[in-house]
Amino acid sequence: MKYDAISIGSGQTLHFLPNTFNCDYHIHNGGYVVPLGNLGNGISYYTGTGTSVVFVMLPDGTCDRSAMLILQNERGMRDTVSVQISGLVLTKR
Repeated sequence: MKYDAISIGSGQTLHFLPNTFNCDYHIHNGGYVVPLGNLGNGISYYTGTGTSVVFVMLPDGTCDRSAMLILQNERGMRDTVSVQISGLVLTKR
């Protein structure tokens, strides 16, 4: 999405919201929504301090905020996606 924002010269808003627009994550840009997919069975979003469900990737390659997106399975095991304001996206377990 970062590269889409750069190539079209417009921000790309990513929403990570379960059961929204028949998907669990999508791009929402002005008047249209592009569904991207669903989380696997037994996987959910974990919300807590420092997490976000909305990220805007900007045309200069940066993001509008630094935050984490945390995925959790039914046993409570978590994987973290860290999005930096610089636009760098990192994953860790």
